[in-house]
Amino acid sequence: MLPVTWLYVPADRPDRFAKAAASGADVVILDLEDAVVPAHKAEARDNAVRWLRTAAPGTVAPDSVEVRVNALDTPWAQDDLRALSDVPALRAVRLPKVQSAADVTAALAALTAARSGLSCLIESARGVEAAYEIASSPRVTAIIMARLSSLAANQAPAARVLIIMGSFSRTGASTGSRR
Repeated sequence: MLPVTWLYVPADRPDRFAKAAASGADVVILDLEDAVVPAHKAEARDNAVRWLRTAAPGTVAPDSVEVRVNALDTPWAQDDLRALSDVPALRAVRLPKVQSAADVTAALAALTAARSGLSCLIESARGVEAAYEIASSPRVTAIIMARLSSLAANQAPAARVLIIMGSFSRTGASTGSRR
């Protein structure tokens, strides 16, 4: 069954991890990215890894926890990915701002020992264009798309988004009507 509820928890707040796990959410996402200020990134990473190694096993199903790491173009991404490489199985590592299959390859290179999947957050028009290639890796378990209204408002004219979505239809995805 597909998860219905996703609960993000700032990883610099370990006091909230157990409460989030007991909340009834289908998936708890320990967030190392947007919810954590730069000065607390390393501490947040340590909190998440410590909890996943100690408190989570036996109390939280591995398929109910993801960790959203920092984007690959940040100074924290490689440390995030290396730290998660040998933790117990996660549902997935959630990778933000994925724009290409090369991003997937780079993330998986750092996650060599991990058995978890990779949930790719597509947050740009470039990522939408490359969605098929991004999804082609067998370790990619999910593609999460940004709202198209957000893409249109922030990164591309609406006409460009429609053109991208029209070309995406070659993969068999439905694009709806074009008005």
